[in-house]
Amino acid sequence: MRARFSLPTGFLRLSKNYTFEWNVFQHHRSLSDGLTFFHCNWQADWFHGDHNPQLRFELDVLNIVVLDLSIYNIHHVEDSNETEQETA
Repeated sequence: MRARFSLPTGFLRLSKNYTFEWNVFQHHRSLSDGLTFFHCNWQADWFHGDHNPQLRFELDVLNIVVLDLSIYNIHHVEDSNETEQETA
């Protein structure tokens, strides 16, 4: 049996289109899958696609997500196209 743990995970709706999401101290894979000693990712993505634009910061140490913060568009590409057509 593998031990799994996590502390606060949640989201906060910022507007009609954007959400702020966080994960703190979340175990995301077992040692049998491999070991991540240290991984830090800071991303700003404006590519036209699902859930974009988005800003994200992630810090992983020893297979544990220490901190994961995201602000992103809640819509998929198809949803945003429909919304644009309705407002036109």
